[in-house]
Amino acid sequence: MEVAPVDQGIVKWSPVSADAIFTTGTAVGDGYTNTLDIIPQAENAGYHGELLDYAAGMATYYKGGGKDNWFLLSIDMLTELFNRKDTIGITLDGGYWSSSEASANSAWRFESIPQGNSAKGNPYRVRAVREF
Repeated sequence: MEVAPVDQGIVKWSPVSADAIFTTGTAVGDGYTNTLDIIPQAENAGYHGELLDYAAGMATYYKGGGKDNWFLLSIDMLTELFNRKDTIGITLDGGYWSSSEASANSAWRFESIPQGNSAKGNPYRVRAVREF
């Protein structure tokens, strides 16, 4: 896995704050599929092309290293990333969105310790990752 060297920004989880997607998982390996499930919900709500307005869109918009397969981590993988951040040499400061939905109006985020969920409209950081 490759982690973007810097945060992509601070945004809400989704422009749709009261409808559940129902298909996002929390496990390691769920992030890519979760990200792909979040984007159509935003598009169906009228967000066509406004990828920088919400976390999953911002992660997929990132083109670091000329690559276009970036996504938002699931909560379990985000927790692992926080646990290993010193070993892999990255800085993570503040709260970060995961791609894992907690309920119709909240999603999982990681803010130092512990993880928790927050309203989808709250602003948190985005850090894109990709598999190779």
